[in-house]
Amino acid sequence: MKMNMISKKLAWLLCGALLLSGMTGWGQLNPGDIALIAYNGDGDDDIAFVALVDIPASTSIWFTDNEWTGTDFNDLNEGRIEWTYGSVLSAGSVVVINGTSSSSSLSASVGSVSMTGSMNLGVSDEAVFALLQEPSTSTMSTPGFLGGIANDLSGSGATLTGTGLTLGTNYLDFNDDNDGYVYNGSRSGEASFADYLPLIMNTANYQIESSDGTQILPISSAAFTTSSPAPTVGWDAASSSETEADVDFDVDIPVTMSNYSQQVIVDIAVTGGSAEPSDYTLNTSQLTFNGNGTQNVNIGINDDADADDETIEL
Repeated sequence: MKMNMISKKLAWLLCGALLLSGMTGWGQLNPGDIALIAYNGDGDDDIAFVALVDIPASTSIWFTDNEWTGTDFNDLNEGRIEWTYGSVLSAGSVVVINGTSSSSSLSASVGSVSMTGSMNLGVSDEAVFALLQEPSTSTMSTPGFLGGIANDLSGSGATLTGTGLTLGTNYLDFNDDNDGYVYNGSRSGEASFADYLPLIMNTANYQIESSDGTQILPISSAAFTTSSPAPTVGWDAASSSETEADVDFDVDIPVTMSNYSQQVIVDIAVTGGSAEPSDYTLNTSQLTFNGNGTQNVNIGINDDADADDETIEL
C-alpha cells in the first residue's frame, strides 16, 4: 500500500503484500491440536503424533507414561520426553519418535528430543499423555494437556480428570491391552485438519498388533493434507483518496478474506516508503479472521506542514 501526500490531498494506491500466518497464530495450543497416531510397546518402543494446527517455533511438547492423578503426576519414576523444533511445524505434519525406552535409542523424525528416565511402554495397563508443561508431582495449575493414547487407561491408574481431555474426542483409549497400534485411515480429502480428529479417534482406523508391536514399524511420516483451497486475502479497492484538514485523522483501509472457513492471521507492517515515521501511526499490526469477512487496517495521519509527495508501503 502506498500513501501519496500531495499538498493537502492524500491519494492511496493499495499494492502491498499481506503476510499470512498459520491457522492458530502463536497462541496457546489446546486439547486436540495434536493427536497421537501410533504406539508400540515392544522392541525399543515408539510413538508418533500429527499436528492438526501449526505448532509455533520452539514450542516444547512433553510426553510421559507417568500417571496423572487429577492435579499432578503421582510420581516420576517412568519417562518424560521433551520434543521441540526450531521452526514452525506445519499442520498435517507427522512426527515419529522412535526408541522411547532408552536415551541411547531415542530419536525424532522432525525436531529434537531428550528424555529423563525411561518411557518403557507397557503392552498392558499403559497410558501416554502429551502436554505443554514438564510433568511434575506438585500441583500443576496449567499443564496444557493436548492429547494421548492408551492400551488400558483405567488399568494404568491414570485419569483424565483435570486434563481438559475427553475420551474418544481428543484422547484415544483402545482398552484392550495390546502391544501396538498405528493409524491406517485416510490422510487426505478432509476439508480441514480438525476434521481428521474424529477419524483418528476411531479405533477401526488402526492396525492393531496383539503380540508383537514392532509389526507396525516403520511408522509412516506421510503428512495429512486437506482439500480446502488456499484463502484469498486482499485489499478491497485498488485506490482511494483522503483530504487532510490540517488536523490529525485516521484512515481505515478494508481487507477482505474469502474462500476459506478456518482461522487466518494477517500480519501488517510498514515495509518501506518515503514518509517519515512521525508523519503517521500504524494502529493495526495484525488482523485475525475466523472465516470469510472484512476488517480494517487503521492508519493515523499526523498533521504537518509538508507539501511533498510521500509514500507508506505496507
